[in-house]
Amino acid sequence: MTRSVKSTKNLDEILDRWFSRFIRLRNCDKYGYIICITCGRRKHWMEAHSGHYVKRGHSATKFNEQNCAEQCEYCNTQRNGEEQAHRLYIDKTYGEGTADFLKHKGKFPFQMTDEEYLEKIEYYKIKVKKLAKQKGIKL
Repeated sequence: MTRSVKSTKNLDEILDRWFSRFIRLRNCDKYGYIICITCGRRKHWMEAHSGHYVKRGHSATKFNEQNCAEQCEYCNTQRNGEEQAHRLYIDKTYGEGTADFLKHKGKFPFQMTDEEYLEKIEYYKIKVKKLAKQKGIKL
């Protein structure tokens, strides 16, 4: 398959939408509310962000579930992701040293094939729909 920059960018955007929905839904309550992992504010999942510890420009960690968590818009944008608080959350949730591992991993170039994008899109579509159904949340 010939790789098209336009099609790859489009696939990346589609995957980003499904992945972000998954991150925001995975820890929301049955009413659809999340607690921002950095400040503790309660927000509806549709108003929340999928905050990246290692910024999304680093392709090796952009779609890594451990690298992303639910944040309020203020922490994610105005406070630049609250890196130190996010780091503490990652190590507490996934084990000491995970944040360092993600920082290291993010330094390396990584590129998915269009087929890998399509597989991940389908994977996260299924996960999002399953989570929404389990929690009684309408998409």
